[in-house]
Amino acid sequence: MVRNKSRRPKRDIGKEIAQRERGRLLSRVSFFRSMAGARLLMLVPARFRWLVPYLQEATLDSVRGGEDVAEEVVEVEIVPELRPEVRDALAMPALADRSEIVGLRSRYRLDYLYGIRGKGRLYRGTDVASERPVAVYEYLLPPQHFSPQETRDRKELFMLRGGLRLADGRPHNLRLIQPWDTISDQKEPRCYLVSQGGIDLHPSLRQYLDERGPLPPYQVRQILYQVLQTLESLHGQKFALPSGQVQAGLAHGNLSLDSLLISPLDPSLPPQDRQFFIYLCDLAIWDDLFLPPTHSPLTHTPAKDLAALGYIGFWLLAGRSFDRNGKPLNPRDDEHWLPRDPSLNRFVRRLIGIDAAFESAAVARRALRSLPVEPGLPDDDSETENLDEEDARRRGWWKWLLLGLLLAVLAGGLTWWLLRRLGRTQIEPVVCCIDQVAAVPNGEFDYTAAQRSTGEYLMRQPNLVARGRSFEEEIESRRDRLSLDYRSERTGERAIERVERGDSDFAIAALDLDPAAPEQAELSNELKASRVAYDGITVFVAFSYARRQQSLPRRLNGQLSFEQLRQIFTGQIDNWRELGGPDLPVKVYVPRDREAIRIFEQRVLRDEAEIAAFRSLWDSDVDAPEGFVNFATPITASLRRLRCYAP
Repeated sequence: MVRNKSRRPKRDIGKEIAQRERGRLLSRVSFFRSMAGARLLMLVPARFRWLVPYLQEATLDSVRGGEDVAEEVVEVEIVPELRPEVRDALAMPALADRSEIVGLRSRYRLDYLYGIRGKGRLYRGTDVASERPVAVYEYLLPPQHFSPQETRDRKELFMLRGGLRLADGRPHNLRLIQPWDTISDQKEPRCYLVSQGGIDLHPSLRQYLDERGPLPPYQVRQILYQVLQTLESLHGQKFALPSGQVQAGLAHGNLSLDSLLISPLDPSLPPQDRQFFIYLCDLAIWDDLFLPPTHSPLTHTPAKDLAALGYIGFWLLAGRSFDRNGKPLNPRDDEHWLPRDPSLNRFVRRLIGIDAAFESAAVARRALRSLPVEPGLPDDDSETENLDEEDARRRGWWKWLLLGLLLAVLAGGLTWWLLRRLGRTQIEPVVCCIDQVAAVPNGEFDYTAAQRSTGEYLMRQPNLVARGRSFEEEIESRRDRLSLDYRSERTGERAIERVERGDSDFAIAALDLDPAAPEQAELSNELKASRVAYDGITVFVAFSYARRQQSLPRRLNGQLSFEQLRQIFTGQIDNWRELGGPDLPVKVYVPRDREAIRIFEQRVLRDEAEIAAFRSLWDSDVDAPEGFVNFATPITASLRRLRCYAP
């Protein structure tokens, strides 16, 4: 149906302008409220944060009277710039406060309307069974656009698509808001996606942009890099839908300033120093179901995702998405590009497709990572440093002399104190429980280790710390907002290289150094090592409890020297009789852990000729128990340091 907009009464235009301005004001108020709430939450000790939802519930009724007016305004807020068809849909009344909806997993109470995003409304709610906070996103199927049959068809498709998981069953770490529950209202033309926690309630990049204006290039780089990481996994992995359908690769299809949410990690820091996570929401596989039947079908591809991300980067750099006349900014107009970071500008132009487009999100992410460091920007800190230098020059040479003498005294005292402490064993305090570990970051992290290594065994082996659960799963269960994704490599060296490339956040591997050597001698300047555990290598002689009095350990008097150990593992001794034992052949077994073998070679064998003889011995023998390649004997231990590598 075509409407003649020229006949619209002037009073309607004025009313709509006022309505939009009120909506813009409420959007900013919502952003400030979200930031203030995040700051207050950081002040609450971690062990008491579970009480926050209960306190919010207790104070909700006392402040409800003042929120009614604001909610009435939010209910009619529209976003005509991006989705004109949403306008009539949002005219449907919002659900009343304290309403309850029933899903497949639980029953949920809608505490109050939080705001409007994209095609629907966002409610802050509570899982009635567990009393945990949830976010409920409401989609609408207004009768003026959908017939009863079309409504039933869309609801059925929604239940078949309203969820996403990796086809191989692994938990995903895509920084993509995953629906916890999918609900199709049986009485009204409404559908709901329920997500756990409060990530879905974080401010969108549009709100962040309205508040901040043009973002610094380094922040735009961080945002683009995180989104490209998510798109790389989204485009390249297989996903299973609730219907059982497996889809190889999935395009987001709905990237915009509204479908990217920002989660600052430390709101107490100044805005320019904040680190954050970017979460993707409102995928097209859900959103497109609520487009009116008259809307042309949309085709979504990874290339279109990259172009949409390019426009987002362009808007973030420009500080706005529309010009003064209300028209979308044209990235082909050089006047809209700020000359702060030319290399980043060229990268964004390639994302959009103005210049040679990227083949994939992975290629784009690597190109972004290899961009030269952005040029320095003048700020208050640089001005302060200049003033300090001028003041220092005015102090005179005698103050520099006094400062030098003072530093010499301090250096001498520090040297004396360090010499006194040489030889003393420093015991670092050890916490007893995971809950006592401080400064554990929230978010999703990739980590890696060598195959069949001690690090892989400790993190992935079930039943070591809890029945039926690995150490990794136990950590994630204790930290609701922490997710770990493991990727194995053949060797520890390859695991470290994976961190250097930026494909993983950290690696767990053995660092084998002489005690007097620098701690990071084998690492590049971009990585640092942190000791997380000590791992012992024990060499033992097998025995039988039934005939313990005649066992090998007793015949050898429980002792083997390092020299005898080297002779055994290099094939120079092949019968226990040569060491004073019985006339029995020596059977040697070596574990398949490459890190353990390397440590044994460095700490026990040492000599290159003996190492070569040792390798030829166990490489040629394959008749061994599972997990070993022929090895067994003495009792001694060599400690190696298990370290965690991170950029």
